[in-house]
Amino acid sequence: MTSIRSLLSLAFMVLLSASAFGQAKPCSKNEEAVAGKAIDRISSWATLNNTWKTYRHCDTGPNQDLFTESILRLVVDWKQVDQLANAMKDAEYKEFILRHLKSPAAESDALDVYSRARNNCPKGQDTFCKEIADAVKPASPASPAAPAAPAPLAAPAAPADPARK
Repeated sequence: MTSIRSLLSLAFMVLLSASAFGQAKPCSKNEEAVAGKAIDRISSWATLNNTWKTYRHCDTGPNQDLFTESILRLVVDWKQVDQLANAMKDAEYKEFILRHLKSPAAESDALDVYSRARNNCPKGQDTFCKEIADAVKPASPASPAAPAAPAPLAAPAAPADPARK
């Protein structure tokens, strides 16, 4: 009886630790398709959060790009960002949002997002806005390269030897 209890305890701990790591669950082909449709329908911070909770294990491949597009669409719109700020108190969700904002797929909208986070931050959300701005901050222009050194002057050509004709 003790070994059965030990075995059940061990099984319970394994299940508990697997759920703690979130993406232990694989995304089936069917789930991938359903997730893609759900991600396409995201129109608010609440639906983004709910879709992420349901399909975060499918945040790969084409769905990863769809999540990025949905996040950018909402961030560029910059409405009700207090809802996003509240949801980002969840460390896993915050990592999800910031990872997508830092992705190469987000580069074309980075300047718009940066501008909104810097110039239209809701009162009391300075830390949140800084995190968003830092995630998409355009790379500093490289320091101007040192001017190229002038090409060395070529040695003057020797006059043609008139005796060699």
